[in-house]
Amino acid sequence: MYSLISLKRFSDIPLTFNSSSRDSNIFEQTLNGRREKARQGLWNGGMAPYGYKLVDGKLEIKEDEAKIVKLIFEKYVNTSISLQTISRELNDQGILRDPYGNRVSDFWNPSAIRKIISNPIYIGKIEWGHRTMKKVQGTKFMKRIYQNDNIIYSDGKHEAIIDEETFRKAQEKREQNHIKQNAIGRTMHVRACSIWST
Repeated sequence: MYSLISLKRFSDIPLTFNSSSRDSNIFEQTLNGRREKARQGLWNGGMAPYGYKLVDGKLEIKEDEAKIVKLIFEKYVNTSISLQTISRELNDQGILRDPYGNRVSDFWNPSAIRKIISNPIYIGKIEWGHRTMKKVQGTKFMKRIYQNDNIIYSDGKHEAIIDEETFRKAQEKREQNHIKQNAIGRTMHVRACSIWST
């Protein structure tokens, strides 16, 4: 005969399955809601990107930060200075970022500059789907995944800070720099192989 404890464990199994199924349905409904918001050109949650503020859930330009966004694009597109130099110049001038969320430092760094010059939010667009959360099957845990398929692009309901021509030039420069860096990397690899083979 089964013990009362064993019977209780068996009786808990359907509840566990039902709970997991319910969690999956809630998660899928949440994702569908976010997809629809993106299609409508609405901001999809979290902190507002630098240069904007959230007012009743909608993005509005934050004028003091928008000036810095324009300065970053201007320096990147129209000069030969690096992301490192741009971030250092901003820090040296005392132009810091307001700390919020999980941000450890209010200082600028190349990664922060790169995120700005590559974000289509600044030309009035919404891009959603590069990074999403996926439920680990059979658990309540979520994991973050990155993808290039099923990305939603739409005209945002917010005002642009940067014109499309400037943004296009920034992306072209990023691509050119990426090609140069890859070429340098291959050259260094070949040289290293030559040294080790001699």
